Amino acid sequence: MINLKAVCRLPHYLFRRNFSLTLILFIFIPFSAFAQTEADFTVRRTADGKGIEIVEYTGSNKDVRIPPQIQGLPVTSIGKGAFMNNQLTGVTIPNNVTSIGHESFFGNQLTSVTIPNSVTSIGAGAFCENNLTSVTIPNSVTSIGMIAFANNQLTSVTIGNSVTFIEQMAFAGNQLTSITIGADVRFFAVSDPAFGHGFEAAYHNGGRRAGTYTRPNTDSTTWTRQ
Repeated sequence: MINLKAVCRLPHYLFRRNFSLTLILFIFIPFSAFAQTEADFTVRRTADGKGIEIVEYTGSNKDVRIPPQIQGLPVTSIGKGAFMNNQLTGVTIPNNVTSIGHESFFGNQLTSVTIPNSVTSIGAGAFCENNLTSVTIPNSVTSIGMIAFANNQLTSVTIGNSVTFIEQMAFAGNQLTSITIGADVRFFAVSDPAFGHGFEAAYHNGGRRAGTYTRPNTDSTTWTRQ
């Protein structure tokens, strides 16, 4: 059985009288408070030369807005560990992104994230070790990697109908009491379950049917399909 804590911590590769004051405040607020610039990212072109992969975030702002384009090309991929351990509190991912790489947002302080419906894959450890309380996986996603959302504060998760494969311990170390999932999803290993707490058995024994599965509290291993 995989030790979740050990895996998650491995060192991986208007009004007129106020007009003047308003104007002064606006002038002296750094631009980075609103959005990042291309200089805040180390990037490379994707293999087909038609998109941009973010390799590393080098900015200082903790609420990051990833530009939809860099160097005149769409940002389509977030590379391995690109935003890892940056104490981020927020992130906006543009609709061009199709791949969120391994450990890309690992070890931050994210409390929420919106995954655009352009994303098709979420890599291992992508959002591991954050403070997420809920997450929605869009219908565009087909696979979720190992420990992708492990060790957060999730109480609910909604998984799009196109997800067919979830790797081991993807949602382990959370406080889930509500899981919305599609039909016929496959899990990688029984010994290291994607959710744990009896969910996989309830899902399988119920015919792997789509629906929202709930349990009364975090101590219970009894899941009921709504």
